[in-house]
This record gives sequence, C-alpha cells and structure tokens, in this order.
Amino acid sequence: MYRDQLSFAQITEFTSVYADIDRKRLHQAIAHNRSRWHETQLVRTPSIICQPQDLFGHRVHWCNPNFITRRATHARVALVLPGQLAPDIEDCIVLIENADPGFDWIFTHRIAGFITAYGGENSHMSIRAREFAIPAAIGVGDTRFKTLLAATSLLLDCAERRIQVLA
Repeated sequence: MYRDQLSFAQITEFTSVYADIDRKRLHQAIAHNRSRWHETQLVRTPSIICQPQDLFGHRVHWCNPNFITRRATHARVALVLPGQLAPDIEDCIVLIENADPGFDWIFTHRIAGFITAYGGENSHMSIRAREFAIPAAIGVGDTRFKTLLAATSLLLDCAERRIQVLA
C-alpha cells in the first residue's frame, strides 16, 4: 500500500499492529475517505471567521495587493505548488497561493517577479522581495489569483499598481 493511500486511512482501521487487517474493507474505507476529502476541498470559507454564522454565507472581498518595488516586468507565468517538484521558473513571474519561508528556494532562481494570493506588507515574502529588488504583488486575494492562474504571461507593473494578463 502506498503512503498516499494510507494518508486517507483512519487509525481505527488498524486495531493492532498484529491484527489481521481486512484489506478489502481497508481499501473501501480509503476510497470513501478520499472522496470525502475531495468534497471538502470544494468548500470555501471566509478568510476570517468571527462567529459560526460566517460559515453559512460570506462575501469574497476584493483585495488591494501590496506592490513591492517600483519596477515593472512582463514574463511567462509559472505556478509553484507546495509539495510538488519545482517547475522551471527562470525568467518567470511565479504564482504562489500562500508563500511562507519554505518557498525561499525561489530566490535561488532568476525570477522576473512573483504574485501571492495571501500575505501582507510585512510578510516574509514582502521582505524578501524588497531585499532582492524583485517586483511582487503580495495578497491579491483568492478570486484574482484564480483569474491569474489561467494566464500564460503577465505584466506586473508595481509603480502603476497594475497586473495585466498578456496571454
């Protein structure tokens, strides 16, 4: 059995290290749990939950991103996802949904710029963008970020506070 499959098994499926495990039942439970996990990935919750009612309905607010540097760049887009092998990001505008210090490796490549869905003026990635003088838009929001995912190339103009889809 593979690690990915076992990640969907519950500890109750294994009563003892030495117990005979019903493999058919285990595979069924894994399939069921994987299906439930995929369903939960479709649920969008608000960024901030203040009261239980916030889970039943909320507005997606348009975010004003923080533009770092006064530089402009246009380049092809490269999406970087957590836990996946690094794509070729040289001379690209890198899209990262939720960047944290674990994404510092992108600065070892010659990137044209980067855009994050979440983050703020004083976030780690904002500081790193200033340090390396890399144009960046930090915290464009979930809605706008998803729109940018469909682009193959972008214009990121930090001085004009503008992100434009080129193709």
